[in-house]
Formats: sequence, structure tokens, C-alpha cells
Amino acid sequence: MATNEAYPHQILSHVLSLALSRDSGDVARATIRLWEVAASELMPIIGTDGFLVVYARSIQLTRSTFPWLSPAPTSQRTEAPFKNLADVLDAHDPSDARAASHALLLSFIELLILLIGDPMTTRFLLRAWGDGSVALPTRNSAHE
Repeated sequence: MATNEAYPHQILSHVLSLALSRDSGDVARATIRLWEVAASELMPIIGTDGFLVVYARSIQLTRSTFPWLSPAPTSQRTEAPFKNLADVLDAHDPSDARAASHALLLSFIELLILLIGDPMTTRFLLRAWGDGSVALPTRNSAHE
């Protein structure tokens, strides 16, 4: 029997593909849009500082595979936390940028699962990235 580990991957792959199609394949713009929506949904739950700490840790973990990812300068972390990410994604090949974006978002989701649990993270993902017009994969389809 398959585990639930595939579910966040399914949601993320689906949402990232959808975001890329909406932004005409502009990886940086699609990625930043996802981060901004996630931030607006999650900051009321864990606070701005909590969100930024999880985001920074996600970058740190993802750098083992994508060393060109770097944390935002301290002066930029609160005002424009995703500007540095947009700049580095724009500077790389779209396929590399997409892979890094996926890995970074997935790292963030995995950290959220550790911090707030799988059910709450799933609710957050569905609320942040699911709109009535998007058919996100269900948890049961992860087992098929």
C-alpha cells in the first residue's frame, strides 16, 4: 500500500504546472505568485517571523541540490522576501528554475508537515492553492 508521502508531491506538481501555464511558462513569476499566496494564507497561522524562518530553512535545505539558491539579504527578508528568489530563478535555464522551484516548495511543505502536522498542512495547501476551478488531486488518488 502506498503512503501519504506522494500527496504533497501530487498537489505541488499539479499547482506548479497550472501556475506555469497561467504565467506563460515564466517560472519566476509563477513561483513567486505561489509563494505570495502561501505567505498570505500561512502568516496568520504561524506569524511573519515563523513563515520567514521556515522559508529560509527551506532554502538552506534545497541548496544542497541547487547551490545557486541563496537566502534573501537580511534587509530584504521582511519587505520583499521573494525578490531574491525571483532574481535567481530568472537567471537560470527554465528547466533548472522549475526543478529548483519544485524542490524549494516541497521542502517548505515537508517542514510544515513536521511543524503543524499533515492534516493542517493539507488544509493549508488546499486553501492557499486550490480555487474552485482547480481540480487538485485527492489524497485517495495518491494511493492508486
